Amino acid sequence: MLFDQALDRAFERHGESPEYERLERLAAWAEGLIVLLVALVAIGAGRLVRDPLIGAARALSGGTSAGMAAAGWLVAVAPFAALGLVLQRTRGMERRYRAAFGIVPALLAGVLIWFAPFSGRYLAGVVSGPGGSGFVTGLYWGLGVVALALLATPFVIAIARSADRAQTITALSAAVALISLAIAVLRAW
Repeated sequence: MLFDQALDRAFERHGESPEYERLERLAAWAEGLIVLLVALVAIGAGRLVRDPLIGAARALSGGTSAGMAAAGWLVAVAPFAALGLVLQRTRGMERRYRAAFGIVPALLAGVLIWFAPFSGRYLAGVVSGPGGSGFVTGLYWGLGVVALALLATPFVIAIARSADRAQTITALSAAVALISLAIAVLRAW
């Protein structure tokens, strides 16, 4: 919980009293509201960033299908890669600091949400223009690699030794991600 220290002080002051139980429930509600607020801000920020992001990708890639495929792939993979990095690098930190680092993946996921539903008709309207079909191809391949990584992770956890799990998951995810990026770019080319 984010409010562990405050609850510890309240327990020292009040013990197992109804007042302490009320404060514990209040802290749980406050954490839930904070998560909801971050999610709403991420979704709102994602809506504001989506169209300029597509425009920047088009400007950087010259509107080529291959460049836009790489951009679409990155939009799909970035939130999950950032989440994995945060989980791996903040191990051992206090929970509130881990939550603060989690804001970056939440903001990246907020951008991805605005591309849903991932149906062709909707995406054609969102990403119309030069390289739009390449962007959609990259987005689909990026979502595919994320789905594959999410499906493979429990098996790697079950098979790999405890000391090697994080490195194995990272190496396999990176390899599959790079292969899918190459396939997306080649298919859009």
